[in-house]
Amino acid sequence: MSDAKNDRQEGLKPPSPQAANATADLNKAGKPVPSEKKKSGFWQRIARWALVLLIVFFLGFLAAIFSLYNPVQQSANNARATLQAVSARASETDRQNQQKIADLEKQVASMQPVKTENKDLQGQLDRANLHTAILSVRVDVSAAQLALAQNDVALAKESLAKTSDTLKKISDLAGSEQREAVAKLSERLALALKELDSDRDLAKSDLGVLENSLLKLENALFTER
Repeated sequence: MSDAKNDRQEGLKPPSPQAANATADLNKAGKPVPSEKKKSGFWQRIARWALVLLIVFFLGFLAAIFSLYNPVQQSANNARATLQAVSARASETDRQNQQKIADLEKQVASMQPVKTENKDLQGQLDRANLHTAILSVRVDVSAAQLALAQNDVALAKESLAKTSDTLKKISDLAGSEQREAVAKLSERLALALKELDSDRDLAKSDLGVLENSLLKLENALFTER
C-alpha cells in the first residue's frame, strides 16, 4: 500500500523545467506564422517588382534619347558636309572669277573705246559677278542650315543677315528672264527668316527649298550645254 501511495504522490508533482520547455517548443511549432512575417514577404516582392520596372523604364528612356539624338546628329553632319562642299566651290570659283575680272579690267583699260567690244567685256564681267553672288547666297543658306541643325537660331540669323542684299544684286545681274525666279528666292528667304522664331521645322524646310532653287538657277545660267 505504501508503494501505491508513493505513486499517487509522484503523479501530483509539478512537471520538471525540462519537460515544461519541451512542451513550450511543441506549442510553438504548432502555432501559425505570424501575420507580420507574411506582410514582410509581401512588401519584399513588391520592392523586387518595383526595381525591375524601374530598370525597364530606365532602359526605355535611354533608347528614346538615342533615337532622338541620332537623327539630329546625322542632320548636323549632312549640313556640315554641304557647307564645306559649297564653301570650297565658292572659294575656288571666286578665285577664278577675280582673276578673270582683273584680266578683263586690264583689257578694258588698255583698249580703245570701241563700244561693241567694251559691251562684250562688261557682259563677261557681270556674268562673273553674278556667279560669285549666287555661290555667296548658297554659302549663307548652308551655314544657316548647319546652325539650325545645332539649334543655334542666333547664328542662323547672322548667316542670313546679308543674303537679301546679295539676292538684289543677283536680280540686277541676272536679266529679265531670271528676275521672276530671283523674286521667288527672296520671298522664300523672307519666309525662312520669319519662321526662325516661330517654327524651326518650317524654317529648315524653306531653307532646303531655297538651296535647291539656287542650285537650279546656277545650273541654268552656268552649266555648259
